[in-house]
Amino acid sequence: MSKHLKIKRSKYLSYRKQGFLYLVFILFLFFSQAGDYVTHYLSLAKTQEVFNSLLEEELRGAQLTSEDEVAYRDGVLKRVGQIDSLQGYFDRYIQSSVLSASLWRDNKYAERFFRGGELGQTFENIWTEQQAQSKGTLTLPALSGYDEGEYGPKDFFFKETPNAALPSIFAHAKMAMLLEATKDLKGEALVFEKYQVNRLEGAGFVSLLKKHVILGENYELNLQQSSAEDSVLYVRIEGTELSLEHEGPLTRAVYAPRKTGKFFVEVGTATNRYYTSFEVIRPKMVLQSQAGMAQFQLGVAQPVQLNPSFLPRANFTFSSEHAEVNYRNDRLMIKPLKEGEFKVHLTVDGEVTDEIVLFSNKPEQLKVVLANTKGMACAPAQAHRIQSENPNFQVLSYEA
Repeated sequence: MSKHLKIKRSKYLSYRKQGFLYLVFILFLFFSQAGDYVTHYLSLAKTQEVFNSLLEEELRGAQLTSEDEVAYRDGVLKRVGQIDSLQGYFDRYIQSSVLSASLWRDNKYAERFFRGGELGQTFENIWTEQQAQSKGTLTLPALSGYDEGEYGPKDFFFKETPNAALPSIFAHAKMAMLLEATKDLKGEALVFEKYQVNRLEGAGFVSLLKKHVILGENYELNLQQSSAEDSVLYVRIEGTELSLEHEGPLTRAVYAPRKTGKFFVEVGTATNRYYTSFEVIRPKMVLQSQAGMAQFQLGVAQPVQLNPSFLPRANFTFSSEHAEVNYRNDRLMIKPLKEGEFKVHLTVDGEVTDEIVLFSNKPEQLKVVLANTKGMACAPAQAHRIQSENPNFQVLSYEA
């Protein structure tokens, strides 16, 4: 492949300009998307956590015969919990930041808090404790990098590490410790039972299955058992096992998501494993139709139809600094009190989650009437002033 991009000469200047603009567009596309590849680590971490939950379950259920083996297992489970705490610090940092592609590419968090902060020393202490208690087959004291140099765990895992890769690194560290302990204590590599994995949407015993949930609402899963093979053993979301409610043949699971994004769901029955996913979205104002949105008139109430699928069931209000708003039966009545641009806000549990920008114009023609001292229309003999029928306007002067 050639190392140079050549724009062929053309006797027509317009063609040469067009070729140059194509080159500028390609360069802009390249630089604007550079680094987006790191986001694939976010999906990888979810898969790792599901695997880790199986490893931890296997380790907890191992039949141990000596106090040393029990102490080894308890030490590994304690260290796994400590890494979860490190993950918690990072999760809170992400939740307090503005999500964007540049945030996931940024490596300042790893450099500041791990390589140059106390969290890195905590990670090294966890790694060293694992080496002291295990045979160190997976938690090596020195790790080789791509440059064939050897590094300690702090530098190897966190040197210039982008934010998107950190959840995968935490999951990898837990996996190494759990695999080491399982092999050391059981004397063999972990072997899982073979399951047939199917989509939950195709199962015949699902009576309630949501694909989208508004943040602040619960994700509900109802499973109707029709045979012994359909008996539900567990329901896991993002690797966390949920408590189940059984009412005869009905099994019900409820999950309260605390953040937006896609969530992985795993359902285990007596004979199969099923999986599905759902997405948690922020409450927002979605208009049923854009028609007429630019036709607001100052002082005139106008209905706006909203899509209720994107709104929570309760605890939300609409407000505006420059308009009167009233919501009822999925319809929002808006009466502008200001000419020009104004905003309508959606507030859920005291927090503004969305807003729309609207515009209002003055009426084309205003009508005035004679009014008495009470502001009521009257005959000329009782007239006290001239006023506009639209109360949002006043008559400042007139000529007889």
